[in-house]
This record gives sequence, C-alpha cells and structure tokens, in this order.
Amino acid sequence: MEAKDAQGVGIENQTGVRIDPFGYAVVPQSVPYRVNSVALNPQDFDTFLDVPNAVADTVPTRGAITRVRFDTFRGYSVLIHTTLADGSYPPLGAQLYRASGISNGLVGPGGEVYVSGVDSGEKLQMKWGETHQQSCEITLPELRQEPQQATAWRELSLICTVTPSR
Repeated sequence: MEAKDAQGVGIENQTGVRIDPFGYAVVPQSVPYRVNSVALNPQDFDTFLDVPNAVADTVPTRGAITRVRFDTFRGYSVLIHTTLADGSYPPLGAQLYRASGISNGLVGPGGEVYVSGVDSGEKLQMKWGETHQQSCEITLPELRQEPQQATAWRELSLICTVTPSR
C-alpha cells in the first residue's frame, strides 16, 4: 500500500504494520477473491496530515499482490469565513479546488468553508458554475502561527476575488 506523507501511521487490524519513511507498507495477508478492506489508523494521524479517504477495498486473485493507494495531504486545517468582493456570500454548495484541480471543500451557510492539508500562500479556486463570472480565488495568508486554543485548525475571514482570466 502507498500513503505518501503518512510515515509511521499504522494499518488497522495489522499488528506492527506501519507506513515506512518512503510512504509504503505491506499487508501480509489477504483473502483471495473476496473484498479485503484496508484502513489507515486515524489515531496515528498528526495535526498536519489529511487523508480524505482512509479506507480502501481490494479484491486480489490467488497469489496476487495488489496495490492500494491513499491520497494524503500535509498542511494546515482552516475554517474560512468568506465573502465575495461585493460583501455577499458565495453560493451555498460552491466547490473549492486546490491548484492541482482536486476538490477540497464545499461552501456552507454564511460563506463558511473548511479546508485541510493547505499551506501558506496557497491559492484556492471557488466555483459555482462553468462561466468565468461564477468563480473566484482565495489566497491563504501566513498560517504558521499557533492554532486556536482547543483545536488544531485556524480560523480566517477572507475575501474571494474574481479569478484572473486565462
């Protein structure tokens, strides 16, 4: 199995099996021709690790070696209170995308959106339609300050500005 950035994280129901420093682990037993669930142990996640889906299923044939890949992101978790340039809230359900094109959150009531695995200076694009007028961009400020007292996330108020034409 592969889980980059998850070094040291254990595998559920596998005593002593952990992700190595290169991001790999070997699960020594699986049942052929049956659905085998493999899960990362979320209790081993540190504050800066985000794994959107920590469980995967695989159906190996007899004698086969199967590969399971977990997407991982290392960075900060942020609750963003966002408004558009005119002071209104973005539409409920608008999606936030990382520069890589991966969806990283949905806008909730009052323009709130929770994102994880992000870093200082990262640009996030918000879309609620297909046209240029139905998108805007948020640039994250410096995030290296201490997190909120009882939580591991930061809370910010940011304006989503019109996405530059490409």
